[in-house]
Amino acid sequence: MLHISEIKDQPVKPYKLGKPIFTMHHQTDLTSKVGDGGGYVLDIVMMDDGRLVICLLRKRRLLICNTDGSQVDSIDVQGRPYCVTAVNNSTVAVRQLDSKWIEMYDINNKLKLKSISPPGMRSFVGITTINNKLVVCGNNSLLIIDHQTGEVVQTIKTDCRPGQVTGFW
Repeated sequence: MLHISEIKDQPVKPYKLGKPIFTMHHQTDLTSKVGDGGGYVLDIVMMDDGRLVICLLRKRRLLICNTDGSQVDSIDVQGRPYCVTAVNNSTVAVRQLDSKWIEMYDINNKLKLKSISPPGMRSFVGITTINNKLVVCGNNSLLIIDHQTGEVVQTIKTDCRPGQVTGFW
């Protein structure tokens, strides 16, 4: 067991700009699942249970697989999925290419739950989840959306036209 005094005694190692601070622990070859260029992966999200949900743009499909590469399932979608975020343990929110819709899918039951179209949401922008709310780009703003109702619950004004959002927690 590490004690607080031992942590204080450890020297601080400053990082330099451009120096990698992350180390790869695992690599998975999904070529057999995605296909050589035919799938065209644009986004991937890892669920809390370790499953990967992958947007296959050209195949119009969400691929769901384990981190060891074994395929679990797939969900056919009507449009071309290009951006995905986890909403909870079994639900993902997906943006379609050139669409002002957000589609919600239950990945356990392979069901489309609903589509929402928040006013002011731009096309060709990403999506993320922060504090159990969806975040997308609007015109000179970020839109915070309640995924259950589809309503914009907050608008954060920006000095520019945001093109992408990414969330880390």
